[in-house]
Amino acid sequence: PQEPVVDVAFLSFHQEEADSFIWMAKACIEKGMSVVLVPRRLSESVQFRSQMKQAGLPVVDYPSVQRGSVSLVSCFGAVKEILGMSRAAVVGGSFSRKLGVHDFWEPLTLGIETFVGPYAKGHEDLVAQLCQERAVTQIRRAEDFLNCRRPSIACARLFLAGEKKKVCESYSMLLKFLKDLV
Repeated sequence: PQEPVVDVAFLSFHQEEADSFIWMAKACIEKGMSVVLVPRRLSESVQFRSQMKQAGLPVVDYPSVQRGSVSLVSCFGAVKEILGMSRAAVVGGSFSRKLGVHDFWEPLTLGIETFVGPYAKGHEDLVAQLCQERAVTQIRRAEDFLNCRRPSIACARLFLAGEKKKVCESYSMLLKFLKDLV
């Protein structure tokens, strides 16, 4: 397999999460990593660009990806492509109390190290279970991102295999129930 080009993809970040994103992106850039930001709302791209420039972060436009800079996505439909070349993903919606965590299943099922922020509104129990299984890592503070425990791809695969087995068994039971009705 091809070596990932994107060290960290920040997915579905809202403007309300800009401060957390800037902290984490700065830490990554200081380590010479390549970073991609996919704003939740494309209309917020201009604000993110301005904030990154004010913070001294080099910005390039996606699809250009460079080490030591943030590649800013300003088009729809690029997430799957970005994840296909990413080592890790940080899922937005989880760095603000008011928002709900966005789709962490997409990077997780692709075998990408998956991180969420301190707030998992709407999925607290599931995120807690995924963290307990070491399939996902929850970042308590943006400043700790590069120093936190990394999720285990092997643990994520094991967790997902278990979930698949449960779904398949439930489906088999449903089919048996329906056959018995007929």
